[in-house]
Amino acid sequence: MLPVPFNQSATPLDESYTSAALLLLDAHQLALQAKRSVEDFAISVLDFRHVGLTDHHFRRLVVEGNVKIGVEQTRPRGGRRQFRWLTDLSGDFSPNTYFVLTAQGVAWAEKRLGRPEASLKKPNPTTIGAQVLAPCWVEDQCELWHLGSPVLAYAKLAPNPFCLFEEFEKRGWPGVIENPFCPDDEKLRNTVKKVNSRLKGQMLYFVVRHGGQKAGWKMRGHKSTESAPHRP
Repeated sequence: MLPVPFNQSATPLDESYTSAALLLLDAHQLALQAKRSVEDFAISVLDFRHVGLTDHHFRRLVVEGNVKIGVEQTRPRGGRRQFRWLTDLSGDFSPNTYFVLTAQGVAWAEKRLGRPEASLKKPNPTTIGAQVLAPCWVEDQCELWHLGSPVLAYAKLAPNPFCLFEEFEKRGWPGVIENPFCPDDEKLRNTVKKVNSRLKGQMLYFVVRHGGQKAGWKMRGHKSTESAPHRP
């Protein structure tokens, strides 16, 4: 079963992996900037071939859990790109195969590009970390995005969650903000509870701090975001 437990030290010091990390992380960043799904910026296997990756490279990236692979099935005039995401390596890497970073792969790519011996230009880890980790509230679509994909979508108006998300968005998603419902701490508690119930299974979740005076967001498996830099 794929992927196996993550081991960042497993990937060899092969500059082809560095090229892959650069392409994948750049696509991930573009998706965040455009407020689109990372799947809309999936990288073709042909692009990776051009920078020296082989089938062995692809298999290692998949087995280590750094990427997910899919076959594009977008119909003519079908609008948004459609993929059949694969769960094993039973097939070959046909020209119609595409790759995107997993949440785990984002950390791998950042670490890969942060190596002192990397020959390619290194991105700013602080800037990348802030942009990748911070959620994004897309008001006109009523969607909350995180790690390049929508994690919450509302079909109708939800005033309290919207107020919470809008306040975070306005302030650039710092780790903690003042209660937007102040002095009504009970409204904040109820809002956070309802939002978290819909975020079940996601890395992102919200918290109530300082007896209801403040609200925060965190990621499961990551250190506190209270001191994280605000998203630009």
